[in-house]
Amino acid sequence: MLLAEAITKFAIEVLQMPETKNSPEMVAAITELLKISRTNSYVQL
Repeated sequence: MLLAEAITKFAIEVLQMPETKNSPEMVAAITELLKISRTNSYVQL
């Protein structure tokens, strides 16, 4: 669960950066990363 929390924290920080906000590709990539993280955390339970 700690890895999923770290990924979420990282994603929030990255999404707040102006470079990321202005890049639809980056927003999509971070969203996919969160989906993968969430899926993996459920699998480990």
